Amino acid sequence: GYTIDDALDNLQQQIADPRTLIHLRIVVISEAIARRGLRDLNDYFRRETQVRRTTWLLVSDVEAARLMDVAPPLERVPALYLLAMIEKSHQMGKFPTDYIGKFWSAESKLGQDGYLPYVSIRQKENILLKGMAYFNEDKMVGYTTPIQIGVYMGIMGLNPGGYSALFDVPGVGVVMVNTLKRSSRVKVKINDGIPHAEIDIQLEATMKEKIGEAGSFDSQAKLHEVERVFEQEVKKNAIQLIKETQLKKSDVFGFGEKIRAHERSFWNRNIKSEKDWENLYAKLTADVHVHVDLRRFGLVAQNKSE
Repeated sequence: GYTIDDALDNLQQQIADPRTLIHLRIVVISEAIARRGLRDLNDYFRRETQVRRTTWLLVSDVEAARLMDVAPPLERVPALYLLAMIEKSHQMGKFPTDYIGKFWSAESKLGQDGYLPYVSIRQKENILLKGMAYFNEDKMVGYTTPIQIGVYMGIMGLNPGGYSALFDVPGVGVVMVNTLKRSSRVKVKINDGIPHAEIDIQLEATMKEKIGEAGSFDSQAKLHEVERVFEQEVKKNAIQLIKETQLKKSDVFGFGEKIRAHERSFWNRNIKSEKDWENLYAKLTADVHVHVDLRRFGLVAQNKSE
């Protein structure tokens, strides 16, 4: 159909029972449609009283219909597999709670933009959570890598933790650290007419693995070195993610809403429309501070001579 309503009317001609959207759980749109704009689609679903606000809205990097041809070996119905995949990703800390209602709420705010899960097909059998698609007004303008989803959740202090990072620690070797819990605090202020954000990220983590025989954990100092290097990695990726969204003028963090709340006089003088904040967000400066606590780590093997 030319519109959602037209397509559903055509579908009704092919089925005996009255169509209903009350059981709708997930909607997939292609990247091409998302980049063109979701205004008409959002308008239809928001007006349709049968559509629940807890429905998931996903963006696919291929034609959306191709996801119905995915044949996972352990699942019978592709739609249920897709729904289970995204819901369990949320439960495991791989993606924030971002139902269609929350997306609409973010898109309605003057100081915040929305985001959606960004998925892809792998080997015609599985669906990959490829990243997070972020928007400017109602148009998709970019997407993150999978690990940047964890960085975003760190900045926002969203739980549970679930992402692991693999990095090299001098004097220790290559280690893998898994985030268990996140918390954050964001303060905003105005410096010479430019918004500035102070971001404090607190992470509780566990060291899952150490690769290679070089180095050892024979002192508390080396554990602190792992924490220090992990803090640097998180800070670097957080700054990079903020800069990427600034280039696209997509404030998925809601910094604008914090300025609107805490710097009301500045906001009223300078922000008259959503476009005004988008242009100002591109100039925002940010300082990121990260503190990591390694709560536990794996067993250490020791060779004992006979």
